[in-house]
Amino acid sequence: MSRLVDHAYASPQTNEGIVAAEAVPLGNPTSVRYRIVALSMGMSLVLYLDRFALAPITTTICSDLNISKETFGWGNFAFFLSYALLQVPAGALADRFGARRMLALYVVAWSLATIALGFVYGWVGLILLRIVMGAMQAGAYPAAGGYLKRWASLTARAKANSLVAAGGRVGALLAFLTTAWVGQQFQQQLGFGQGWRGALGVFGSVGLIWTAIFWWYFRDRPSEHRGCNAAELAVIGNEPVTRAVEPLPVIAVLSNPNVWILSVSGFLTNVGWIFLTAWLTTYLVENFSDQLKEMFPRAAASAGFKDVLAGVLTAVTACAAIAGGVSGGICADLFRRQFGPIWGRRIPGLLAGGISAIAYIACHFVADIRLFMLLMVLTAYTIDFGLGSLWATYQDIGGKHVGSVLGFANMWGNLGAAVCGWYYGRLADQDNWQLVFTISAAALILMSLSWLLVNPTRTLDSAK
Repeated sequence: MSRLVDHAYASPQTNEGIVAAEAVPLGNPTSVRYRIVALSMGMSLVLYLDRFALAPITTTICSDLNISKETFGWGNFAFFLSYALLQVPAGALADRFGARRMLALYVVAWSLATIALGFVYGWVGLILLRIVMGAMQAGAYPAAGGYLKRWASLTARAKANSLVAAGGRVGALLAFLTTAWVGQQFQQQLGFGQGWRGALGVFGSVGLIWTAIFWWYFRDRPSEHRGCNAAELAVIGNEPVTRAVEPLPVIAVLSNPNVWILSVSGFLTNVGWIFLTAWLTTYLVENFSDQLKEMFPRAAASAGFKDVLAGVLTAVTACAAIAGGVSGGICADLFRRQFGPIWGRRIPGLLAGGISAIAYIACHFVADIRLFMLLMVLTAYTIDFGLGSLWATYQDIGGKHVGSVLGFANMWGNLGAAVCGWYYGRLADQDNWQLVFTISAAALILMSLSWLLVNPTRTLDSAK
Protein backbone atom coordinates (compact mmCIF):
# COMPACT_ATOMS: atom_id res chain seq x y z
CA MET A 1 0.00 0.00 0.00
CA SER A 2 1.56 3.29 -1.05
CA ARG A 3 1.44 6.50 0.87
CA LEU A 4 2.24 10.18 0.31
CA VAL A 5 5.50 11.25 1.92
CA ASP A 6 7.43 14.49 1.65
CA HIS A 7 10.37 13.64 -0.59
CA ALA A 8 13.36 15.28 1.10
CA TYR A 9 16.29 17.09 -0.40
CA ALA A 10 19.10 18.93 1.33
CA SER A 11 19.64 22.60 0.78
CA PRO A 12 22.79 23.55 -1.15
CA GLN A 13 23.22 26.46 1.25
CA THR A 14 23.03 24.46 4.50
CA ASN A 15 24.06 21.10 3.03
CA GLU A 16 21.79 19.33 5.52
CA GLY A 17 18.23 19.30 6.72
CA ILE A 18 14.95 18.98 4.90
CA VAL A 19 13.97 22.25 3.33
CA ALA A 20 12.08 21.32 0.21
CA ALA A 21 9.20 18.93 -0.08
CA GLU A 22 7.50 17.30 -2.97
CA ALA A 23 4.50 15.08 -2.34
CA VAL A 24 5.19 11.82 -4.13
CA PRO A 25 3.69 8.38 -3.66
CA LEU A 26 6.11 6.08 -1.88
CA GLY A 27 5.81 2.46 -0.81
CA ASN A 28 6.76 1.07 2.55
CA PRO A 29 10.34 1.89 3.53
CA THR A 30 12.93 -0.84 3.20
CA SER A 31 14.89 -1.91 6.27
CA VAL A 32 18.52 -1.57 5.23
CA ARG A 33 19.18 0.88 8.08
CA TYR A 34 18.35 -1.82 10.61
CA ARG A 35 20.84 -4.20 9.01
CA ILE A 36 23.50 -1.49 9.09
CA VAL A 37 22.91 -1.08 12.83
CA ALA A 38 23.08 -4.87 13.20
CA LEU A 39 26.39 -4.94 11.30
CA SER A 40 27.68 -2.19 13.56
CA MET A 41 26.66 -4.20 16.61
CA GLY A 42 28.62 -7.13 15.16
CA MET A 43 31.71 -4.94 14.76
CA SER A 44 31.35 -3.75 18.34
CA LEU A 45 30.99 -7.37 19.50
CA VAL A 46 34.21 -8.41 17.75
CA LEU A 47 36.01 -5.34 19.09
CA TYR A 48 35.21 -6.14 22.73
CA LEU A 49 35.64 -9.90 22.30
CA ASP A 50 39.23 -9.38 21.14
CA ARG A 51 39.94 -6.50 23.49
CA PHE A 52 38.96 -8.30 26.68
CA ALA A 53 39.83 -11.89 25.77
CA LEU A 54 42.84 -11.65 28.08
CA ALA A 55 40.95 -10.31 31.10
CA PRO A 56 39.36 -13.61 32.26
CA ILE A 57 42.71 -15.42 32.07
CA THR A 58 44.96 -12.72 33.50
CA THR A 59 46.19 -14.90 36.36
CA THR A 60 46.95 -17.79 33.98
CA ILE A 61 48.79 -15.60 31.47
CA CYS A 62 50.87 -13.98 34.21
CA SER A 63 51.88 -17.45 35.37
CA ASP A 64 52.62 -18.81 31.87
CA LEU A 65 54.62 -15.74 30.82
CA ASN A 66 56.21 -15.36 34.27
CA ILE A 67 55.18 -11.71 34.66
CA SER A 68 53.60 -9.70 37.48
CA LYS A 69 50.15 -8.19 37.46
CA GLU A 70 51.72 -4.74 37.23
CA THR A 71 53.58 -5.83 34.07
CA PHE A 72 50.32 -7.19 32.66
CA GLY A 73 48.81 -3.83 33.60
CA TRP A 74 51.43 -2.16 31.43
CA GLY A 75 49.95 -4.14 28.57
CA ASN A 76 46.56 -2.57 29.36
CA PHE A 77 48.24 0.83 29.53
CA ALA A 78 49.90 0.29 26.14
CA PHE A 79 46.61 -0.74 24.55
CA PHE A 80 44.55 2.15 25.84
CA LEU A 81 47.29 4.72 25.27
CA SER A 82 47.64 3.86 21.59
CA TYR A 83 43.87 3.55 21.37
CA ALA A 84 43.46 7.00 22.87
CA LEU A 85 46.14 8.84 20.92
CA LEU A 86 44.97 7.56 17.54
CA GLN A 87 41.27 8.30 18.02
CA VAL A 88 41.40 11.64 16.19
CA PRO A 89 43.65 10.54 13.27
CA ALA A 90 41.65 7.32 12.79
CA GLY A 91 38.34 9.21 12.96
CA ALA A 92 39.63 11.80 10.49
CA LEU A 93 40.72 9.04 8.09
CA ALA A 94 37.23 7.55 8.25
CA ASP A 95 35.72 10.98 7.55
CA ARG A 96 38.12 11.45 4.63
CA PHE A 97 38.18 8.04 2.93
CA GLY A 98 34.90 6.54 4.14
CA ALA A 99 34.09 4.02 6.82
CA ARG A 100 33.76 1.11 4.37
CA ARG A 101 37.44 1.23 3.47
CA MET A 102 38.92 2.25 6.77
CA LEU A 103 36.77 0.18 9.15
CA ALA A 104 37.44 -2.96 7.09
CA LEU A 105 41.18 -2.24 7.32
CA TYR A 106 40.99 -1.63 11.07
CA VAL A 107 39.11 -4.84 11.84
CA VAL A 108 41.41 -7.03 9.72
CA ALA A 109 44.50 -5.55 11.37
CA TRP A 110 43.35 -5.95 14.98
CA SER A 111 42.03 -9.46 14.26
CA LEU A 112 45.45 -10.54 12.98
CA ALA A 113 47.04 -8.97 16.07
CA THR A 114 44.68 -10.98 18.27
CA ILE A 115 45.75 -14.20 16.54
CA ALA A 116 49.41 -13.19 16.91
CA LEU A 117 48.94 -12.74 20.68
CA GLY A 118 48.59 -16.51 20.85
CA PHE A 119 52.25 -16.81 19.86
CA VAL A 120 53.86 -14.49 22.45
CA TYR A 121 56.21 -15.90 25.08
CA GLY A 122 57.23 -12.77 27.00
CA TRP A 123 56.18 -9.31 28.06
CA VAL A 124 57.76 -7.56 25.06
CA GLY A 125 55.56 -9.33 22.51
CA LEU A 126 52.52 -8.87 24.74
CA ILE A 127 52.98 -5.11 24.99
CA LEU A 128 53.89 -4.60 21.31
CA LEU A 129 50.84 -6.46 20.08
CA ARG A 130 48.60 -4.65 22.55
CA ILE A 131 49.89 -1.39 21.06
CA VAL A 132 48.97 -2.62 17.57
CA MET A 133 45.52 -3.68 18.73
CA GLY A 134 44.89 -0.33 20.41
CA ALA A 135 45.99 1.59 17.33
CA MET A 136 43.74 -0.40 15.01
CA GLN A 137 40.69 -0.41 17.28
CA ALA A 138 40.99 3.36 17.72
CA GLY A 139 39.07 4.09 14.54
CA ALA A 140 36.17 1.72 15.11
CA TYR A 141 33.77 3.87 17.12
CA PRO A 142 34.67 7.19 15.45
CA ALA A 143 33.95 5.57 12.07
CA ALA A 144 30.70 4.05 13.32
CA GLY A 145 29.63 7.31 14.95
CA GLY A 146 30.17 9.12 11.67
CA TYR A 147 28.13 6.81 9.47
CA LEU A 148 25.39 6.15 12.04
CA LYS A 149 24.57 9.86 11.89
CA ARG A 150 23.80 9.34 8.21
CA TRP A 151 21.98 6.04 8.66
CA ALA A 152 19.83 6.89 11.73
CA SER A 153 17.31 9.72 11.96
CA LEU A 154 17.68 12.32 14.69
CA THR A 155 14.94 10.86 16.89
CA ALA A 156 16.38 7.32 16.67
CA ARG A 157 20.03 8.25 17.02
CA ALA A 158 20.56 7.53 20.72
CA LYS A 159 18.84 4.15 20.42
CA ALA A 160 21.03 3.18 17.46
CA ASN A 161 24.15 4.20 19.33
CA SER A 162 23.12 2.33 22.45
CA LEU A 163 22.51 -0.83 20.41
CA VAL A 164 26.01 -0.59 18.98
CA ALA A 165 27.43 -0.08 22.47
CA ALA A 166 25.38 -3.08 23.63
CA GLY A 167 27.03 -5.15 20.89
CA GLY A 168 30.35 -4.40 22.54
CA ARG A 169 29.00 -5.59 25.88
CA VAL A 170 27.87 -8.81 24.21
CA GLY A 171 31.45 -9.23 23.01
CA ALA A 172 32.74 -8.70 26.54
CA LEU A 173 30.12 -11.16 27.77
CA LEU A 174 31.35 -13.80 25.33
CA ALA A 175 34.97 -13.11 26.26
CA PHE A 176 34.29 -13.60 29.97
CA LEU A 177 32.07 -16.63 29.40
CA THR A 178 34.12 -18.52 26.86
CA THR A 179 37.83 -17.60 26.89
CA ALA A 180 38.84 -19.86 29.77
CA TRP A 181 36.44 -22.59 28.61
CA VAL A 182 37.67 -22.56 25.00
CA GLY A 183 41.22 -22.64 26.32
CA GLN A 184 40.33 -25.67 28.42
CA GLN A 185 38.95 -27.45 25.35
CA PHE A 186 42.13 -26.81 23.38
CA GLN A 187 44.12 -28.13 26.31
CA GLN A 188 41.99 -31.19 27.09
CA GLN A 189 40.71 -32.21 23.66
CA LEU A 190 43.61 -31.18 21.42
CA GLY A 191 46.51 -31.45 23.85
CA PHE A 192 47.54 -27.77 23.79
CA GLY A 193 49.78 -27.10 26.78
CA GLN A 194 48.49 -23.53 27.06
CA GLY A 195 45.00 -23.60 25.61
CA TRP A 196 44.39 -19.86 25.83
CA ARG A 197 46.63 -19.44 22.79
CA GLY A 198 44.18 -21.42 20.67
CA ALA A 199 41.26 -19.41 22.03
CA LEU A 200 42.86 -16.19 20.78
CA GLY A 201 43.20 -17.73 17.32
CA VAL A 202 39.49 -18.53 17.28
CA PHE A 203 38.50 -15.04 18.40
CA GLY A 204 40.73 -13.33 15.85
CA SER A 205 39.21 -15.41 13.04
CA VAL A 206 35.72 -14.12 13.90
CA GLY A 207 36.81 -10.59 12.98
CA LEU A 208 38.05 -11.71 9.57
CA ILE A 209 34.67 -13.31 8.83
CA TRP A 210 32.83 -10.14 9.92
CA THR A 211 34.99 -8.02 7.60
CA ALA A 212 34.05 -10.08 4.56
CA ILE A 213 30.34 -9.66 5.31
CA PHE A 214 30.76 -5.93 6.01
CA TRP A 215 32.62 -5.26 2.78
CA TRP A 216 29.96 -7.05 0.75
CA TYR A 217 26.91 -5.37 2.29
CA PHE A 218 27.85 -1.98 3.75
CA ARG A 219 27.83 1.39 1.97
CA ASP A 220 28.89 4.69 3.52
CA ARG A 221 25.63 6.46 2.67
CA PRO A 222 22.01 5.39 2.31
CA SER A 223 21.82 6.87 -1.19
CA GLU A 224 24.67 4.59 -2.32
CA HIS A 225 22.96 1.39 -1.18
CA ARG A 226 20.90 -0.36 -3.84
CA GLY A 227 18.65 -1.87 -1.20
CA CYS A 228 17.36 1.50 0.07
CA ASN A 229 14.18 2.69 -1.56
CA ALA A 230 12.97 6.29 -1.68
CA ALA A 231 10.70 5.79 1.31
CA GLU A 232 13.59 4.67 3.52
CA LEU A 233 15.71 7.60 2.34
CA ALA A 234 12.85 9.91 3.33
CA VAL A 235 12.55 8.27 6.76
CA ILE A 236 16.27 8.70 7.42
CA GLY A 237 16.09 12.20 5.99
CA ASN A 238 19.37 13.69 7.22
CA GLU A 239 21.95 12.80 4.59
CA PRO A 240 24.07 15.64 3.15
CA VAL A 241 23.86 16.10 -0.62
CA THR A 242 27.58 16.53 -1.21
CA ARG A 243 30.43 14.28 -0.19
CA ALA A 244 33.03 17.03 0.02
CA VAL A 245 35.14 16.70 3.16
CA GLU A 246 35.86 19.99 4.83
CA PRO A 247 39.02 20.50 6.90
CA LEU A 248 38.58 19.82 10.60
CA PRO A 249 37.87 23.17 12.33
CA VAL A 250 40.58 22.76 14.96
CA ILE A 251 39.92 26.10 16.65
CA ALA A 252 36.19 25.42 16.83
CA VAL A 253 36.83 22.00 18.39
CA LEU A 254 39.32 23.27 20.95
CA SER A 255 37.18 26.28 21.88
CA ASN A 256 33.90 24.38 22.21
CA PRO A 257 33.07 23.86 25.91
CA ASN A 258 31.01 20.77 25.18
CA VAL A 259 33.96 18.99 23.60
CA TRP A 260 36.09 19.49 26.72
CA ILE A 261 33.29 18.67 29.15
CA LEU A 262 32.54 15.42 27.32
CA SER A 263 36.26 14.65 27.18
CA VAL A 264 36.55 15.03 30.95
CA SER A 265 33.35 13.05 31.43
CA GLY A 266 34.69 10.22 29.27
CA PHE A 267 38.00 10.19 31.16
CA LEU A 268 36.22 9.91 34.51
CA THR A 269 33.77 7.29 33.21
CA ASN A 270 36.58 4.99 32.12
CA VAL A 271 38.38 5.40 35.44
CA GLY A 272 35.30 3.86 37.03
CA TRP A 273 34.58 1.39 34.24
CA ILE A 274 37.98 -0.24 33.67
CA PHE A 275 37.81 -2.30 36.88
CA LEU A 276 34.71 -4.09 35.59
CA THR A 277 36.28 -5.18 32.33
CA ALA A 278 39.98 -5.58 33.12
CA TRP A 279 40.30 -6.50 36.79
CA LEU A 280 36.99 -7.83 38.16
CA THR A 281 37.77 -11.46 37.26
CA THR A 282 41.17 -11.20 38.95
CA TYR A 283 39.56 -9.69 42.04
CA LEU A 284 37.02 -12.51 42.25
CA VAL A 285 39.72 -15.18 41.92
CA GLU A 286 41.93 -13.62 44.57
CA ASN A 287 39.29 -12.63 47.12
CA PHE A 288 36.43 -15.12 46.78
CA SER A 289 38.09 -18.44 45.90
CA ASP A 290 36.84 -20.17 49.04
CA GLN A 291 33.30 -18.94 48.47
CA LEU A 292 33.48 -20.08 44.83
CA LYS A 293 34.47 -23.58 46.00
CA GLU A 294 31.54 -23.66 48.41
CA MET A 295 29.08 -22.45 45.78
CA PHE A 296 30.31 -24.81 43.02
CA PRO A 297 31.87 -27.86 44.74
CA ARG A 298 31.71 -30.10 41.65
CA ALA A 299 33.37 -27.56 39.38
CA ALA A 300 36.09 -26.98 41.98
CA ALA A 301 37.58 -30.36 41.13
CA SER A 302 38.45 -29.38 37.54
CA ALA A 303 41.62 -27.62 36.46
CA GLY A 304 41.34 -23.89 36.05
CA PHE A 305 37.90 -23.82 37.64
CA LYS A 306 38.50 -20.46 39.32
CA ASP A 307 39.19 -18.71 36.03
CA VAL A 308 36.10 -20.26 34.42
CA LEU A 309 33.74 -19.50 37.30
CA ALA A 310 35.06 -15.99 37.87
CA GLY A 311 34.70 -15.38 34.13
CA VAL A 312 31.10 -16.55 34.22
CA LEU A 313 30.32 -14.24 37.15
CA THR A 314 32.02 -11.34 35.36
CA ALA A 315 29.87 -12.14 32.33
CA VAL A 316 26.82 -11.43 34.48
CA THR A 317 27.96 -7.81 34.72
CA ALA A 318 28.29 -7.74 30.92
CA CYS A 319 24.65 -8.86 30.68
CA ALA A 320 23.70 -5.99 32.99
CA ALA A 321 25.70 -3.60 30.81
CA ILE A 322 23.82 -4.77 27.71
CA ALA A 323 20.48 -4.16 29.43
CA GLY A 324 21.67 -0.79 30.67
CA GLY A 325 22.89 0.31 27.26
CA VAL A 326 19.72 -0.64 25.40
CA SER A 327 17.34 0.79 28.00
CA GLY A 328 19.52 3.89 28.34
CA GLY A 329 19.36 4.59 24.62
CA ILE A 330 15.60 4.19 24.53
CA CYS A 331 15.23 6.45 27.58
CA ALA A 332 17.63 9.02 26.13
CA ASP A 333 15.45 9.42 23.03
CA LEU A 334 12.37 9.56 25.25
CA PHE A 335 13.94 12.13 27.60
CA ARG A 336 14.93 14.31 24.64
CA ARG A 337 11.34 14.36 23.43
CA GLN A 338 9.96 15.01 26.92
CA PHE A 339 12.54 17.43 28.39
CA GLY A 340 14.17 18.99 25.34
CA PRO A 341 17.67 18.74 23.86
CA ILE A 342 19.57 19.94 26.94
CA TRP A 343 18.05 18.13 29.92
CA GLY A 344 17.07 15.19 27.73
CA ARG A 345 20.79 14.54 27.18
CA ARG A 346 21.86 15.41 30.73
CA ILE A 347 19.55 13.14 32.74
CA PRO A 348 21.06 9.76 31.68
CA GLY A 349 24.58 10.97 32.46
CA LEU A 350 23.56 12.28 35.88
CA LEU A 351 21.92 8.98 36.76
CA ALA A 352 24.77 6.86 35.41
CA GLY A 353 27.49 8.56 37.42
CA GLY A 354 25.58 9.02 40.66
CA ILE A 355 24.20 5.50 41.08
CA SER A 356 27.39 3.69 40.05
CA ALA A 357 29.44 5.82 42.44
CA ILE A 358 27.18 4.80 45.33
CA ALA A 359 27.65 1.13 44.38
CA TYR A 360 31.44 1.45 44.43
CA ILE A 361 31.32 3.13 47.84
CA ALA A 362 29.24 0.21 49.17
CA CYS A 363 31.93 -2.24 47.98
CA HIS A 364 34.13 -1.12 50.89
CA PHE A 365 31.76 -2.83 53.32
CA VAL A 366 30.93 -6.07 51.51
CA ALA A 367 32.52 -9.47 52.20
CA ASP A 368 29.93 -11.77 50.61
CA ILE A 369 30.37 -12.58 46.92
CA ARG A 370 26.62 -12.52 46.25
CA LEU A 371 26.14 -8.99 47.55
CA PHE A 372 29.35 -7.85 45.88
CA MET A 373 28.14 -9.17 42.52
CA LEU A 374 24.82 -7.36 42.96
CA LEU A 375 26.76 -4.12 43.38
CA MET A 376 28.83 -4.86 40.28
CA VAL A 377 25.69 -5.61 38.28
CA LEU A 378 24.21 -2.28 39.37
CA THR A 379 27.43 -0.48 38.45
CA ALA A 380 27.64 -2.07 35.01
CA TYR A 381 23.99 -1.35 34.27
CA THR A 382 24.08 2.32 35.25
CA ILE A 383 27.40 3.17 33.59
CA ASP A 384 26.11 1.84 30.28
CA PHE A 385 22.74 3.50 30.80
CA GLY A 386 24.46 6.81 30.02
CA LEU A 387 26.29 5.72 26.85
CA GLY A 388 23.45 6.27 24.37
CA SER A 389 23.08 9.86 25.50
CA LEU A 390 26.86 10.38 25.44
CA TRP A 391 27.23 9.21 21.84
CA ALA A 392 24.15 11.10 20.72
CA THR A 393 25.60 14.28 22.25
CA TYR A 394 28.83 13.77 20.28
CA GLN A 395 26.69 13.60 17.14
CA ASP A 396 24.57 16.58 18.20
CA ILE A 397 27.56 18.89 18.51
CA GLY A 398 29.82 17.41 15.80
CA GLY A 399 28.04 18.57 12.69
CA LYS A 400 29.97 17.40 9.63
CA HIS A 401 32.92 16.25 11.74
CA VAL A 402 31.34 13.64 14.02
CA GLY A 403 34.15 11.11 13.57
CA SER A 404 36.83 13.62 14.51
CA VAL A 405 34.89 15.07 17.46
CA LEU A 406 34.00 11.63 18.78
CA GLY A 407 37.60 10.58 18.34
CA PHE A 408 38.93 13.60 20.24
CA ALA A 409 36.60 13.13 23.20
CA ASN A 410 37.04 9.34 23.18
CA MET A 411 40.79 9.85 23.20
CA TRP A 412 40.58 11.48 26.61
CA GLY A 413 38.21 8.81 27.83
CA ASN A 414 40.66 6.07 26.98
CA LEU A 415 43.55 7.91 28.57
CA GLY A 416 41.61 7.30 31.79
CA ALA A 417 41.43 3.59 30.97
CA ALA A 418 45.14 3.55 30.10
CA VAL A 419 46.28 5.11 33.36
CA CYS A 420 44.01 3.04 35.59
CA GLY A 421 44.42 -0.12 33.54
CA TRP A 422 48.05 -0.04 34.66
CA TYR A 423 47.62 1.52 38.10
CA TYR A 424 44.93 -0.93 39.19
CA GLY A 425 47.34 -3.74 38.32
CA ARG A 426 49.93 -2.19 40.62
CA LEU A 427 47.34 -1.90 43.40
CA ALA A 428 46.36 -5.54 42.75
CA ASP A 429 49.96 -6.64 43.39
CA GLN A 430 49.71 -4.75 46.70
CA ASP A 431 46.26 -6.24 47.43
CA ASN A 432 44.98 -2.67 47.83
CA TRP A 433 41.58 -3.12 46.20
CA GLN A 434 39.91 -0.68 48.57
CA LEU A 435 41.78 2.20 46.95
CA VAL A 436 40.56 0.96 43.55
CA PHE A 437 36.96 1.30 44.77
CA THR A 438 37.63 4.75 46.24
CA ILE A 439 39.17 6.09 43.03
CA SER A 440 36.36 4.63 40.92
CA ALA A 441 33.63 6.14 43.12
CA ALA A 442 35.24 9.59 43.19
CA ALA A 443 35.67 9.63 39.41
CA LEU A 444 32.03 8.70 38.79
CA ILE A 445 30.72 11.35 41.17
CA LEU A 446 32.67 14.00 39.25
CA MET A 447 31.48 12.54 35.95
CA SER A 448 27.87 12.87 37.04
CA LEU A 449 28.35 16.50 38.05
CA SER A 450 30.06 17.34 34.74
CA TRP A 451 26.82 16.67 32.86
CA LEU A 452 25.26 19.73 34.50
CA LEU A 453 27.52 21.80 32.23
CA VAL A 454 26.72 20.06 28.93
CA ASN A 455 24.73 22.04 26.35
CA PRO A 456 24.17 19.96 23.18
CA THR A 457 22.63 22.91 21.34
CA ARG A 458 26.03 24.61 21.14
CA THR A 459 27.46 22.84 18.09
CA LEU A 460 30.65 23.34 16.11
CA ASP A 461 28.63 24.86 13.28
CA SER A 462 26.88 27.33 15.56
CA ALA A 463 30.20 28.44 17.02
CA LYS A 464 31.55 29.51 13.63
